[in-house]
Amino acid sequence: MTEKEYKKIFEEYLSAVLNGLGDGLLEQAMKYVLSAGGKRIRPVLTLAVANCLGVPSEKVLPFACSLEIIHNSSLVHDDLPCIDNDDYRRGRLSCHKKFGESTAVLCGDALQNFAYEHSLNAIKDLSGAKCLELISRYSGFRGMLGGQFKDVYAEKNKIVNKELLEEIEIKKTAKLIMASVLIPTFFVEKNYFNELKEYAENVGVVFQIVDDVLDVKGDKNLLGKTLGKDSENGKLTSVEIYGLSECERLVQEKTQKAVSALNNVENSEFLKNFAVELSKRIY
Repeated sequence: MTEKEYKKIFEEYLSAVLNGLGDGLLEQAMKYVLSAGGKRIRPVLTLAVANCLGVPSEKVLPFACSLEIIHNSSLVHDDLPCIDNDDYRRGRLSCHKKFGESTAVLCGDALQNFAYEHSLNAIKDLSGAKCLELISRYSGFRGMLGGQFKDVYAEKNKIVNKELLEEIEIKKTAKLIMASVLIPTFFVEKNYFNELKEYAENVGVVFQIVDDVLDVKGDKNLLGKTLGKDSENGKLTSVEIYGLSECERLVQEKTQKAVSALNNVENSEFLKNFAVELSKRIY
C-alpha cells in the first residue's frame, strides 16, 4: 500500500469519529483542530507497521486515532501565546486565534480526554490495554509533555545545551512516533519490537531536525505556518547547536540507522522508503 492509501483509511475512520461529536462551541473547536489535515505520519506509520506484521487495520485504528488526537492537542497548546505564540497552523488560523485563548486551552484538554476515552472503548484484551499504557507513558511527563516542558524551560532560561536538545528531541517528538510504530507489535508474537523501536527513535529525531531546518529555510506556503519563530522565540534547536550543514549530515546518518534497523524485518520496504523520503524534505 502507498502512503496516500494509508492516509485515506485513517481519514475515513477519523471522519466517522468526528461525526459522533456534538455541535457545541467546544466540540466545534475540537473538530476544527482535528479536521485540519496535516501529514498524519503517526497513523500512517501505525497502519504501515500493522500491514508489515500482518495485523488487521481495525485492531490498531482506534489507538492510532487516539495518538493523533493527543498529538493535535499538544499543537493547540503549543500555539498559545504563553508558549510559541503562533497565529497559523496548517495554513489557517490556530485554534486560539479562531476561538479565543480560553476555549483553546479547554479544547486541548478536551482532546486529550477524548483520546483516552476513545482508546478505552476499544480495549478488548490485554493487547489493547498494552497499547493504551504505551500511549499514556510516551505522551505524558515521561514523554511528549516532559519534552515540551524541557523545550519551554530551555527557551525561558536561555539554555544552549546539546544534551538537553537531544532529550527534547527524543521526548517531545520521537516518543509519539515510537508509540505509533510500536502499537501493532502488541497484537503478534513475532513483532520485531526492538528493531522497530530503534527505527522509530531515529525517524523521530530526523523529523525534529528537519522541522528545525525548515523553520529557517522552508516555504511558508508549503508548511502552512509562520517561519523563523524558533529563532524569534529563542528556542533551543538543532540549527542553533549544530548549524545547517551538520544538521543535514545528522539527518542522513540517522536515516541510515533507521533503515539499517529494519534489515531483518520482513515486508519493511514501505517503512524504509518512508524514512528516506522524510530525510529529503530537508533540501
